[in-house]
Amino acid sequence: SAGTPMQSDVLVPSTGGQPLTLPTYAFQHQTHWVHPDITERPTAQSASRDVTLLAPVWLRGLPETRSGDDQHWLLLSQDDAVTAKLQPLLPEGTLVAVPPERGDWADLLMQVEVDEAPVCVVDATAVGVNGSGRSTFEHLMALGEHLASAPLPAGSSLSILTRSVFDVTGEEKIHPDQAMLTGLSAVLGQEINDFSARIVDLGSNDLSASARRVLGKCLVSHETEDMAIRGNHAWLRQFQPITEEPVGQSRLKSNGVYVLTGGLGGVGGNLARHIATSTEQSHLVLLQRSPLPEREEWDAHVSHHAHGDATSERIKKVRELEALGANVTVYSVDVTDEVEMRRVIDDVVIKIGTPDGVIHAAGEPGIGMIAGKTADEIDRVLKPKVDGARVLMQALEGHDVGFVLLCSSVNGILGGIGQSDYASANAFLDAFAVAQQRLGRPVTSVDWSRWEGVGMAAGSLTGQPTESVGHPLLRRVSSSPERQVFACTLTTEDSWIVDDHRLLGSGLVPGTAYIELVRAAVEDRRGDRVLSLSDMLFLSPLFVPDGQERDLTILIEGPDDNLRFSVRSRDEDGWNDNAMGTVRFLDVEPPAPQDVDQVRREHPIREEFHGEDEVFQRAQADQWTEGPLQFAIGPRWHVMRRLELAEGHTLATLALDEEFADDVNDYPLHPALLDIAVGAFRLDAKDPNYLPLSYGELRYYRPLTSEIMVHTRPWPVSDDEVAQK
Repeated sequence: SAGTPMQSDVLVPSTGGQPLTLPTYAFQHQTHWVHPDITERPTAQSASRDVTLLAPVWLRGLPETRSGDDQHWLLLSQDDAVTAKLQPLLPEGTLVAVPPERGDWADLLMQVEVDEAPVCVVDATAVGVNGSGRSTFEHLMALGEHLASAPLPAGSSLSILTRSVFDVTGEEKIHPDQAMLTGLSAVLGQEINDFSARIVDLGSNDLSASARRVLGKCLVSHETEDMAIRGNHAWLRQFQPITEEPVGQSRLKSNGVYVLTGGLGGVGGNLARHIATSTEQSHLVLLQRSPLPEREEWDAHVSHHAHGDATSERIKKVRELEALGANVTVYSVDVTDEVEMRRVIDDVVIKIGTPDGVIHAAGEPGIGMIAGKTADEIDRVLKPKVDGARVLMQALEGHDVGFVLLCSSVNGILGGIGQSDYASANAFLDAFAVAQQRLGRPVTSVDWSRWEGVGMAAGSLTGQPTESVGHPLLRRVSSSPERQVFACTLTTEDSWIVDDHRLLGSGLVPGTAYIELVRAAVEDRRGDRVLSLSDMLFLSPLFVPDGQERDLTILIEGPDDNLRFSVRSRDEDGWNDNAMGTVRFLDVEPPAPQDVDQVRREHPIREEFHGEDEVFQRAQADQWTEGPLQFAIGPRWHVMRRLELAEGHTLATLALDEEFADDVNDYPLHPALLDIAVGAFRLDAKDPNYLPLSYGELRYYRPLTSEIMVHTRPWPVSDDEVAQK
């Protein structure tokens, strides 16, 4: 990084050491390194904007094997014949069991987790006679939820056996329902610490003798990436750029008929606009769940509703498409309703004509860690893509459609923290497209990455009026019953939140600032209820250099009982995802006040510090403040007055200086107070420099005061986990 020659001899020690496979990210490369000062930096204009299209390729190769004797093994199987073929391939002593009911994983895993040796789980339920991708998906979600709170020893792994989910030879009979497991596998390995998950895909020859020989070597290998077994060989997937130039003419044609599910959403709306601008007099048939008013009522609706109203925005999109020369028809329909979809498609064929193209862009975003996901939340994400694609193809049977495009996502391959259901749904679409191609149907899936100017980015400030919500930083851009967009602009000159919190010489937005912004965004919906923010993920840091501004967009989406929030920011290179989580409103009573003296009696104080100077000295904070990170905090972060350490417990007294005491009137979840409060335990933690990348849950009962006490106690599950109280 600094131009110093590498000492290559230390990379290959003469004794000890072993290879360690790190997770890969095939599509986007990000560095997280402290770079030295340089005089010239690349500008946004100098960065390449070329788009590289990648396609999967399979390379033959047998991974390096291990003995397997230094791990404990568990085989999950519901088919005696499968068990009989697999058990001899695994080390002696492998425990064989059927997947337990939800919540019973602890008893089963206790039988194999007898010491600190890694546990290797092989799940063969999907390849049994009665195996299904959905049932395996459900019990593996339950396993993931258990492991999130009670992890297995470091280095443990999960191998999921599937049947023909990958298109390796071009001849497989693809099973899309089992392909969902590939998306889930990717996320399991990302959400669970020191744990890897992979797919081992078997071909149509099932568990033949030759396949078993290869499978046995694969199961005890060091390989953590997905692999496929076809005949006598193992295959590993890679992604290579598509270098061939497009051949032939576009399938879009003037006066064509194009049906788009989710046609007034972000992706669907942009594809509809592309068709309208690329053709003349095309017929766009847009399918969506929410109905529009009758056309003669559109003007009245727009004039009587506030800017940003969802229905008004849809009306605006239809009019924009018509202004481009398209003929637009909108149907209100649930894409998972087979009867209604057949009725709509038949109606389109009779009144407009057979579709020249169909685009399936309906979908719901996924959010939230595996731990705590409900069945309803999972179905909300899976149904539009999984059931919607199936129903769509059934509705199109008997019609000579020109092409069908399924809008999938790179998450289906790459996974993503908090995206278990979304990744699984998109993995299904990719396999479903291949399965349909095997039947001679013109179906293609495209794994889109993030769309610029769609979703959160569509709520940017440019050209859009905003209104105050009574918060110093937040302004409302648009509002509808199930979608609200807010905006915030930060500069070090105008906001102490970034001026008083710096890293590498620039302002750095603390994670607690996102929490306060989300609180303010939902305050009018909260009423007298308790606000619960859960499954919060901090995805990327947001720096605010001096003399520059950063625009943030906060999206609150969904009904009151299932709200989701996302925070994105815009810099010179485009939009970035910064934070996400779920919002709930609880009808619960606040906890009883704590007796601090009783806490001291029950947990005798063994060490006490007065003032932040003593605390910082004990924490060796100079490695942050005086080192290359240049971490610096301003006066509003200087709130530590007293810190008391007991066995597993801490008591911290925090107070804003008198000149800043009124801050809490404007910032009820004061970002600086909250930042120090949630980090009060660090001085007594194994790693005092620990920084959280996620919060399990934060409950907001009432505003913080300018002086607070913080009691940190151990979480019952593990000494390494803490709960803030």
